Amino acid sequence: MKTLPPGDHQIAVIASRSLERAKEFANRHGIPKVYGSYEELANDPDIDMVHVGVLHTEHWRVGLLFLKAGKNVLCEKPFAMNSRQVKDLVATAKNNNVFLMEAIWSCCFPLYAEECRLLAEEAVGEVKLVN
Repeated sequence: MKTLPPGDHQIAVIASRSLERAKEFANRHGIPKVYGSYEELANDPDIDMVHVGVLHTEHWRVGLLFLKAGKNVLCEKPFAMNSRQVKDLVATAKNNNVFLMEAIWSCCFPLYAEECRLLAEEAVGEVKLVN
């Protein structure tokens, strides 16, 4: 899996229910644009992708907001609170032709790809359990 070199991506905006907290975070991390609501972010035509890191009980509601706005979504774990909510998120992503992924960060590490390769090649012997 290819990782992006520095400069190939950037955090363009932060949104929060609290404009003051968003401004504080943006100042601390050099983020140029701040919104005091998720709806404002969903309506920004310059944003292609959002990372949903709200309280897990809000993943479904906020995820749907962004997916319906045509944004690609990377959502923190747990994806949603139940299977019905997950099905809603997946169906909405498909209907809006956008990408949706649960943020399982470990699978994005180069080491993970190497582990999968070694397991597939049975280079480590007979595997009985991977935990």
